[in-house]
Amino acid sequence: MLVRASPGSDEAEKALSMARQWSVEQARALLFFHGPGIEHARPENQSGFATLAGDGLALCVCRAGWQRLKCGEPPSPFQEGSLLQFWSAALAATDVRSFGAPHNG
Repeated sequence: MLVRASPGSDEAEKALSMARQWSVEQARALLFFHGPGIEHARPENQSGFATLAGDGLALCVCRAGWQRLKCGEPPSPFQEGSLLQFWSAALAATDVRSFGAPHNG
């Protein structure tokens, strides 16, 4: 799952709902936070995604975006990752979802 939606947005709520469903189904998945989505990893945002980690869901924030924020290491359970890591996982996945990405056309 690619999450580019800001915390509190409708798209972020849709992403969280789907992640909760995957958690209940005990699906293994990578949730990759990119662009405005990396704000979910800030401790002050108390992300609902953080409560889902450890149920087969890995939470990664874009390394480059996180480093631009100059916040040190992402708080647990978030970890840094790369877009290459996301796209590699996406190529092997049976289901790929994106929330908050711009829609063209």
